[in-house]
Amino acid sequence: MEINDKGNVRKKSGLRMLLCILGAYLLYSFSSVMSKLASRYFLSAKFFMFLFALIGVMGIYALIYQQLIKRMYLSDIYSFKGIVVIYNLVWAAGIFGEEISIWNLVGSIVILMGIYLVGRND
Repeated sequence: MEINDKGNVRKKSGLRMLLCILGAYLLYSFSSVMSKLASRYFLSAKFFMFLFALIGVMGIYALIYQQLIKRMYLSDIYSFKGIVVIYNLVWAAGIFGEEISIWNLVGSIVILMGIYLVGRND
């Protein structure tokens, strides 16, 4: 933590922390993949395999998130949560072969603009 000239405490920021936030949300987005894969094999051995993978992914994400909020302001971290929608579009097209519409892309651009506007104050 740093103390600025006004005596206020400022938590860590920078490229490394940004990459950690984006990585944490990337990991979080895998929960959607695991959920969709589990739904294909309801109550079978594969269902439980994907369910346990989902629980593992969320457990690791929770540990990383706790470390992030210890080092940064929650509002700074949470402002990037919209990136999960974009990650999920990538998984939908790349893993599941789903079609991405122009409106999906427009919505993604709006989300990225919002993340930029919130983050540019730093």
